[in-house]
Amino acid sequence: MEIAPQMIRICQTISELAGNSNDSNRGFPDLRWAQTANYGYVPNAQLPNVFMSVAMDLPDFHSPYGSFSIQCKEIFYTYVFRVRVHPRDKEDVASRLVLAARAVAYGENGLDFQGPNPTKFSVHGSSLAIEFNQGNSPIEVRSKSGFEICCTHSTDHNYQCPSTSGWSVANIASHSSSSITLDITSCTAHGGHIRGVRYAWHEGPCQFKHCAIYGRDNDLPAPPFKHHL
Repeated sequence: MEIAPQMIRICQTISELAGNSNDSNRGFPDLRWAQTANYGYVPNAQLPNVFMSVAMDLPDFHSPYGSFSIQCKEIFYTYVFRVRVHPRDKEDVASRLVLAARAVAYGENGLDFQGPNPTKFSVHGSSLAIEFNQGNSPIEVRSKSGFEICCTHSTDHNYQCPSTSGWSVANIASHSSSSITLDITSCTAHGGHIRGVRYAWHEGPCQFKHCAIYGRDNDLPAPPFKHHL
C-alpha cells in the first residue's frame, strides 16, 4: 500500500550542535514550531494530512558523520553554529514516523501515536499548572527542567514576549499523572506578571531520551511548545 499523495510526512528537526547541548534558543526552536504551522503538533486544522516524528530528544552531539556551519546574522551580532546532520540513531526516528504514518496515512484506529500535548494552563499564585491531553493520558516526568517563563512588570495582557530574551528557567515543582506544576516564584516574588511559557525551546533541549515530559504508555516525547498567558 502506498501513502496517498496528499499526505505529507515530517521528521521534526534534530539539532546536533557539536560539543554543545543546550546553549542557544535561536533558529531551530522556531523552525520546529513553524513545521507545525505554530500549533506544536500535527495533524492540525492547518495541516490535516501531515504526520511527524518528534526527534528533538534524540541528539547525537558527537556524531562523526557529516556537519556544516550555519551563519545567523542579527543587527549587531553574527552567530556561527556547527551543526551535525547525521545522528547515528536512525531506528527511533523511523519507528516514531512509522507509527504516525499508520495512524494518519493508513487510518489505523486506536493507535497512540503522539506524545503529550498541553491542553490547559492555570496560574495560581506562584505556581503554573499545565495539564496534558485533557487529563486523559498519563505522563512520565523524566526531568524537572526544560520549561521557561516570560515575566514582565507590564500589566498589558497583550504583551508579546521576545523570542530570544526575557525568559527565565521555571522547574517542575510537582506533578500528577497527567499534569505538572511549575514554580514561578522568580517572577511573582518581585511583582512580575507571567505572560508566556515555553518548553524545550533550545537547539538541543535535553540529553538522549531525557527531556522532561513523555507519554507513560507510548514512550513518546511531548513536542516543543510555547503559550501566551
